[in-house]
Order: sequence, then structure tokens, then C-alpha cells
Amino acid sequence: MVATRSVLPVLPHSHVARVFNPCELINRKIEPVKTSARRSKSARKAKSVSKAALGRYLAAGLGATGLASMECEAAIVNLDIASIGEYTSSTGGPGYGPGSISGVNAGVPQGQVNGVYNAFPNTARNSFYVMNGYSLSLERVMTGLVGGQKTQFATANSFGTPKIFSAGQLVDNSPSNNFLNPYYSAFQGKGYYGIPFSSPSITGPGNYMGFQTGEPGNYIYGYFEVTWNQTSSEFQILSGAYESTPNTPIAVPEPSAIALTGIGALALGAGAIRRSRKARKVAA
Repeated sequence: MVATRSVLPVLPHSHVARVFNPCELINRKIEPVKTSARRSKSARKAKSVSKAALGRYLAAGLGATGLASMECEAAIVNLDIASIGEYTSSTGGPGYGPGSISGVNAGVPQGQVNGVYNAFPNTARNSFYVMNGYSLSLERVMTGLVGGQKTQFATANSFGTPKIFSAGQLVDNSPSNNFLNPYYSAFQGKGYYGIPFSSPSITGPGNYMGFQTGEPGNYIYGYFEVTWNQTSSEFQILSGAYESTPNTPIAVPEPSAIALTGIGALALGAGAIRRSRKARKVAA
């Protein structure tokens, strides 16, 4: 059996990505203005009504993207691929603070690798890699997404076989989801001793790579929406999310274009709340 020694860069894990949680907006404590007892009681009641309304509007908007329930109790966290985790370059040394994995080949120059650390705050010291023709040991060369510390992508049982999930499919611990070899998820390159491999093209939105991160028996599941052009050797990461509750499957949503509907619904909801508040002021 061939050893799978890795020469991926190992960096400190001192920074944790901050992700937007819409429930924080709903649940944020707002101190009422202290006036008369009657006014204070009225203000508290109005605040409670507004908070509930905001929850309904946010849930309606985010529900279109699969990110929240009507009670804003969903544990699905949307990842900002333009500002994610700790970031580093194989040649540029460690870079602290959130980094971007958007753009062609995740913005990684040819022949390099970028590591993303602590992208999932619920799991300590996690990492994965985005590579663009990066050379490893045993003559291996990788382009695409590769597993790292405590994080693996679902694959089949050979190089160049990332498992692609479509809308409605579950990323979980079922036997059909193989999370064993971190290198099998790369789209293209050379396997052990320089044997070439290449995954078929993955075109258009709505195609997702599933992943698991964390400790055995306490895994977090998530996905990245991706495209891959076998001819040009170019891939892109369009969006991502994970389920923050351990050992809970996550369902793959509709294509990321649906997110625009959710954003629009949020804007409409905010407008409706402003109009409601204005009407109450006029009535008072």
C-alpha cells in the first residue's frame, strides 16, 4: 500500500471566521427609552411586535435560500466565500484574517495552494485547501478543493471523483458518501507517481461538493457550490454553507441564483417594518 504523506503547509489557527447569523439581528437586545411607566410598557409591547414581524420577514426571505426556518431556529450557516477563515499562500507565507476563495481557481496563482483555516467556527482547528496545479510528494499534482485537518470532501474511490450533489440531496454519513481520501476530491492533476486524472466538466450553478468537518462521531456537514471546466482547467466556488448542529444532515438547496430572491425578500421585509412603525407613530 502506498503511503499518503502530505506536504501541505501547516499554519497556526489563531483566528476564527465571523459569519453573519440573521438570528442575531432578530434576537439582539434593544434597550427601550426610559420615559413614563405607561410609555415604557407601550414601547416594550411595540418592540416585541416589531421583533416578531422582523423574524417572520427574515424567515420568509432566508427560507427561499434554505438558510432559516419561520422561527429563525435553523442552524444552517451561510459562508461568505469572499471573506472566509484564516488564509495563507504556499509562497507568500501566513496571512491572518479572512481571505477570499472566489474567482477563477479560487484566486490561486498557477502552481500554488491556499489553505483556509477555521472556516467552520463550531469545529476547532479545521482546514481545507484550494489548489491550482500544486505539486505534492510522490509526483502528485492537484487542481481543485482538497481536504485538510478534520475536513474531508465526499468522493468516489479514485482520483478526480468529487461527489456532486444536486438540489434536495443530503450531505450526511451515509455509506454512499466517502470521506476517506483528501486528494480524491481534486478536479484534475496527477495521482501517485505522476498518473494523470481529470474529472468531467461540472457546468452551471446548482452543483455542490459536500464535506464533513470535526471529530469522529461529532461531525458537521456542509457544501460548496462549484463549477469546473475540464478543457480550460478552471474551477470556481460560488457559495457555501454548513449545518452547525453536529451529526445533522444538510440538504443541498436550489442554485445560488435563488439567493437573490431571499435578499429581495429581506429588503421588502425591512421596508414593511419601516412603514409599520411610521403608521404607528402617526396613529399615536
